[in-house]
Amino acid sequence: EMMVTGELMSFEDAHACNLINHIWEGDPDDFRRDILDWCSQFTLPNKAVKAVGNIKRSCQTGPEIPFEYHLALERELQAALFNSNDAKEGIAAYVEKRVANFTGE
Repeated sequence: EMMVTGELMSFEDAHACNLINHIWEGDPDDFRRDILDWCSQFTLPNKAVKAVGNIKRSCQTGPEIPFEYHLALERELQAALFNSNDAKEGIAAYVEKRVANFTGE
């Protein structure tokens, strides 16, 4: 509906409707530092970057292909991830109750 009507809403209303996750309210001079700090949670060594990349690829490709092809794509992406060193590290870290140290391999 919003896309068709072009209706606008405030950041606060969008946040209340779960259309956005965060509203940054810091000092403009600190924006670059704050956003880079926030983004670091999605990069090495904090996240398995292949998994994050595959999630992004799946989301971007999904609407463009038929459902059956999307399921096949997800199956291929998951199979590749399960064979990665990061998958082994993630499982080992979980079993050993420690923070994973992903390498992107």
